[in-house]
Amino acid sequence: IGIAGLAFFFRSGLEEAIDHGEPDLPLKKAFQTEWRTMLRIAGIVMMASVGFYMMFVYVTTYLSEQFGVPMATALEIDTAAMAALLVFTPLGGWLSDRIGRKPILLTASIGCFVLAIPLLLAIGHDDPKLIFLGQLGFAVIIGLSGGANAATLVEITKAPYRCTVISVAYNVTLAIFGGTAPMVATWLIANTGDVLTPGYYVMVMAVITTLTLAFMPETFQKELDRSKTVKS
Repeated sequence: IGIAGLAFFFRSGLEEAIDHGEPDLPLKKAFQTEWRTMLRIAGIVMMASVGFYMMFVYVTTYLSEQFGVPMATALEIDTAAMAALLVFTPLGGWLSDRIGRKPILLTASIGCFVLAIPLLLAIGHDDPKLIFLGQLGFAVIIGLSGGANAATLVEITKAPYRCTVISVAYNVTLAIFGGTAPMVATWLIANTGDVLTPGYYVMVMAVITTLTLAFMPETFQKELDRSKTVKS
C-alpha cells in the first residue's frame, strides 16, 4: 500500500505522455517502426546488465571456487557492496538531471572498460577489505549507469510505443546477456584457465555500450526544452 501510495504521488505530478491514438497492436508496431530504438536500448543497457550479474550475482561463486573465500564471507561482502549500489544508483540519476545523461553514462562505460581488470584483481585478493573495494568500484560504475539509464530510455523512445519498446528491449537484453553472464564466466574460466576472463567479457560489453552512446544525441536538453515549451 505504501509503495502504491508513493507511485500515485509521483505519477500525479507528471505530464500525460500517452498518445490516445496508440495502435491496437503495439508490439507489432514497435518491431516494425522502432526496432532501431530497441537495438539502441539494448546497447545502452548491455554493460550494466552483464556487469550487475557478473559482479553481484556470480561473484560469490567466483570468490568461493577460484580463491577459496568462505561463502559466508563472500556473501557478506556482496551484501555490503549491493547496499552501496542502492546509494550510487539514485546518485547517477541525480547527476544526470544536472549535467546530462551522456556524460554520466559515458563516464560509467569508459570507467568500466578501464577499471574492470584492476577491480577484478582487487576482488581476487585474499584481503576482505580489498575484495570489498573491488566490488565497491563496480557498485559505483553500475550504479551511475543504472541511475542515468532509467530517464534515458524514456527520452529516446516515442510515447505511443514507449512501454512496449522499453520493456521488450530491456528485459530481453537482461535475460540473454545479463542472465547468462555467470554461465559465460564459468565457461570462459574453464576453457582458458584465466580467472580474469570475466573482466574481459565485461570490457567487451562496455565497448558496446560506449559505442552506442557515442552515436546517441544528448536527450536531457531536448527533454528540458520540451518541458519548457509545454509549460509556456
